Amino acid sequence: STLFVLVGDHGESFGEHGLFIHNSSMHEEEVSVPLIFWAKGTPLPKLQSTLSQQTDIAPTLADFFGLSDAAIEVQGVSLLRPHGKRAFFMSTFFDHLASALVEYPHKYVYEYSSDTLVKYNLAEDPQERDPQTASGDEFTATKHRLLSYDRYQRDWFEHRPERAE
Repeated sequence: STLFVLVGDHGESFGEHGLFIHNSSMHEEEVSVPLIFWAKGTPLPKLQSTLSQQTDIAPTLADFFGLSDAAIEVQGVSLLRPHGKRAFFMSTFFDHLASALVEYPHKYVYEYSSDTLVKYNLAEDPQERDPQTASGDEFTATKHRLLSYDRYQRDWFEHRPERAE
């Protein structure tokens, strides 16, 4: 009847890409965190994909305890169930610094100040040492998706109804 969830709130750079801080880049060392689910006597299924987001924690907890309510809208999916390929959007803590889109195996990173977009193949280059410059239609379409995501997030949080107390 008990499930332990251990999760980090953010990653940290220790010089891998010349940075010694967090919340300033979209490199894997800053956006990846440990996530461990543990329940004594209750084996959790091992899925093929380990790609997840922190928004997947609540649906996973609800699924583990057999709780569901289709009327409650949540982000994320239960990690206890198979799910197909998903797109992961993320951005730095600081507005208009950088945004990223992961559609495994590719990761796109958009830098606002330089208006540049690079692509990494995480399967072949997990340390993100070989950025490929995106251009043309790939640049335009991916930048549009990232800016649309940023706009959606900003609008959602700014216009969120206040909770009654």
